[in-house]
Amino acid sequence: MSDEITTPEAAETAPQGEPTAKVEIDWKAKAREWESKAKANKTAADELASLKASQMSEQERLTAQLAELQKANEQARLEAMRYRVAS
Repeated sequence: MSDEITTPEAAETAPQGEPTAKVEIDWKAKAREWESKAKANKTAADELASLKASQMSEQERLTAQLAELQKANEQARLEAMRYRVAS
């Protein structure tokens, strides 16, 4: 086992029997690339969510709104209970 660190791409391109060279990676460029991909994915996810919301029937929309309101009500109830216990 050698002390050199190689990437899979470098290991594939090196002929058999020859030592592989170290590959210098520009981490800032990679980070920028992944950041731009993440932003594109977020935009696509937002568009998909709005499309799904626009295709929901009125009953589905009201059911989703009811679930959100019930969750908010439960959180408010728990917070009020915490204040009572704290005082």
